[in-house]
Amino acid sequence: MKILQYAVRPAILCKYFGQLCIALAALSVVPFAVSLIFKDYSVSIRYGIVIGSVLAGGFCCSRLKSSAKMQNNEAMVITALIFVFSPLVMTWPVMGSGLNFTDALFETISAVTTTGLSTAATLTDKSQTFLFSRAWMQWVGGLGIVVLSMAILIQPGLTAKRLDIADSFDDDIIGGTRAIARHTLIIYSLLTLTGILLLLLLGTDFFSSVLYVLAAVSTGGFSPHDASLQGLDSGYARAVVIGFSMAGAVSLIVYYRVFHRGWRDAVSDQQIQAFFITAIIITALLSYFSGIRRDLRP
Repeated sequence: MKILQYAVRPAILCKYFGQLCIALAALSVVPFAVSLIFKDYSVSIRYGIVIGSVLAGGFCCSRLKSSAKMQNNEAMVITALIFVFSPLVMTWPVMGSGLNFTDALFETISAVTTTGLSTAATLTDKSQTFLFSRAWMQWVGGLGIVVLSMAILIQPGLTAKRLDIADSFDDDIIGGTRAIARHTLIIYSLLTLTGILLLLLLGTDFFSSVLYVLAAVSTGGFSPHDASLQGLDSGYARAVVIGFSMAGAVSLIVYYRVFHRGWRDAVSDQQIQAFFITAIIITALLSYFSGIRRDLRP
């Protein structure tokens, strides 16, 4: 384990944190646009204020001049800051859907960290803007706000290892931080679009298709329906969501390697083998105990 020998420099923190804030503001435009589509204007105003404030603050911080490279400890601090800051600033727009501060904060933290827990007793009284917003935050959190932000903003030269996101990449695969982030974003987006298309082909409405797939690929599990997967009428549609939940649980690095090296690289991967063996065992156990429970019912 490397010892952090150098002090954190505030100017460096402000500069790169400001860049990430700009990316966060850009990502928030999507739920803002959705709120306008559904004419949820009170929430739109909240998103507009948050986007404007975060964008202004981020722009000011990012203009700080600094030619020094980021240290490992500074990258860790920035990563922690953005994952704390993101749910905090998104809490106020979520409160526009009728949640109090505590519940809204819990919801945003759960979304950004793809935990999937919710304080909402029912979703039937929640707006479409609320359902989309938390699914979108979960999708962004599943990819990693920092990785997605780097794909948009940070200039080449900072290595991925400085943010500890490329430990399992080979040197011949990694270019720079932007390259690795863009590859990840492309794979993640292709998985998402494929899942949405399959659900649409199976007859699921567009809004539900988007929300179920955002929750599946991010492995967060925020369902837009109280009955979770039972909200889908088709058994095939439920199978698709389950399949993409498993696909999202597989490291995105594996897809990149399969594309360049062939499917045998994934088959021989020990993490993939362990993942599917564990999934089969847990599924078998859950099926067995569910059957026992049904048999014990009077």
